[in-house]
Amino acid sequence: MADAARPSIPPEVHWGVWLCQDVQTSFPSGQMVVPSDWKRSCFPTDSIYLARMNLTDIQDFAIQARVAAILGANEFDRVFAGVCFAEVEGPLLYVYAKDEPAAATIEDDFSLLIADIASRVLKQEIEIVLVLPKVLQ
Repeated sequence: MADAARPSIPPEVHWGVWLCQDVQTSFPSGQMVVPSDWKRSCFPTDSIYLARMNLTDIQDFAIQARVAAILGANEFDRVFAGVCFAEVEGPLLYVYAKDEPAAATIEDDFSLLIADIASRVLKQEIEIVLVLPKVLQ
């Protein structure tokens, strides 16, 4: 189909809609009929940009305190020594651990617990906990 045969797109329509124009119907008379919802974008523009937020010390300590209350002092000191709950990006929580083995242990064994506690403290849904060693900070 040549570009000249395409219907003109109003300027208020998102540019991604132009890509959706290939989903149109042609009749034998040559008239182009665009579906009624053709102004809807092909791309979810409302969720492209995620909010990024560094946690305050108070939020970091609150998450640590609740994890420590559930695990107990000995287990918390063994696994979570030197941990830092750093930032949130959308549904992701970034946690920095002291080294690679500690990061692997925290992510494998405690990520669901951390996600639940962080969701309550931050009043925001946390779905994924990404634990990195501090050397990658």
